[in-house]
Amino acid sequence: MNKLKLTLFLILLISVFPSEIAKAGPTSTPTSTPTSSASAGPTIPPKEVGVVKLENPLIISTDIKVIIGRLIKTALQILGSLALLMVFFGASGWITSGGNPEKIEAGQKTIIWAVLGVILTLSSYIILSGIFKLF
Repeated sequence: MNKLKLTLFLILLISVFPSEIAKAGPTSTPTSTPTSSASAGPTIPPKEVGVVKLENPLIISTDIKVIIGRLIKTALQILGSLALLMVFFGASGWITSGGNPEKIEAGQKTIIWAVLGVILTLSSYIILSGIFKLF
């Protein structure tokens, strides 16, 4: 059972965490300027037909508010996912209890605490979103 929990935790961590780290804001790209030539005649700027500009997804903003916001958002996503996973563990414990009152109670307590974790995570997300909108 511990191996299953560890495996599910690692899958969850790998699937949630890189999605937030890889996000980057728009970056400015240098524009090409036509060079003047000594030849007679008009200078024609190069066409940008077929030019593909890619943004580097690994550039992390240096703005402290953005960094803290991303860290908090990632942490809240992980906590919410873990709470939801605990609801599933509590439900599976309850279902597989076989009528044993101790196992039923343990499954119910797990579900109750996990739901409280989800409520706490959602409320902290709402509060932090409101705070970040003020600044």
